[in-house]
Parts: sequence; C-alpha cells; structure tokens
Amino acid sequence: MVASADQGTQRFGHLMFPVPPRRRFDTDGIAAVVQAVEQANAQSNFEDLTTDTAVAQAQQTAAADPVVQVVLQENHLCAGDCNSSDDVTVNELLIMVNIALGNADISACAPGDTNHDGSITINEILAAVNKALNGCG
Repeated sequence: MVASADQGTQRFGHLMFPVPPRRRFDTDGIAAVVQAVEQANAQSNFEDLTTDTAVAQAQQTAAADPVVQVVLQENHLCAGDCNSSDDVTVNELLIMVNIALGNADISACAPGDTNHDGSITINEILAAVNKALNGCG
C-alpha cells in the first residue's frame, strides 16, 4: 500500500481514473500512475478554482496526456485476462485478435481494452502476450 502521507495523492489519482473492479495495480503501479498524473498537471493553475472545477480540469489534463495513458496501460497487472483468472491464456489472446479483426465484440474481453476506447489494438495484444509469457503478478 502507498504510505499514508500519499493517501491524498492516491485518492487524487483515483479521482483522475476511476478503475473498474477487475483492474488491479500493485503498489509500484499505483505510484507510477500517481506520478504521471502529477506530472501531467504540474503546469496547471488551480488557483481561484472551485474544488469541482479543479478536479474536472485535472481529470481532462491527465486523461488527454499520452504519458499517463501509457503508464496506465503498462502498469495494469493483467491486461488481456478476459476471465479474471490472474493469467492470460492462448485462448484469451485469440479472443483479443478476433476482437481486433472485428469478429468478436469487445465485451468478450473487456480487460484487453486497457485504454477503454472500445477496441483492441496491436499494442494491447502485445501487452497481453507479455502477461501470458511473464505472468500477471
């Protein structure tokens, strides 16, 4: 778990990116995401903004930042684990390929869509292959 001094930041990171229950990050992954979100917002000026407006601005900035998106994708513990079994099988890789080819719906493997854009890309398939080879832990 992230140290208690970072709890506000971690919560801020959570506000940036509500994570579905199946999406898991380890402590290092959470720290990497928080750091990327902080860097994306480093030049933001929140002075004279209400809390709600500042949060909305920070969310938009971080969500549009490609570095944040890469960090999220790279630190997700098990990209491609379609059945939440904490591993990625050849069958799950094939499901992802079929989704990418348009032969299956994204609902067949939502965890494969690590950037949540409604499709499966080659980068997401490669991330899943890495998890299949190296494990989810």
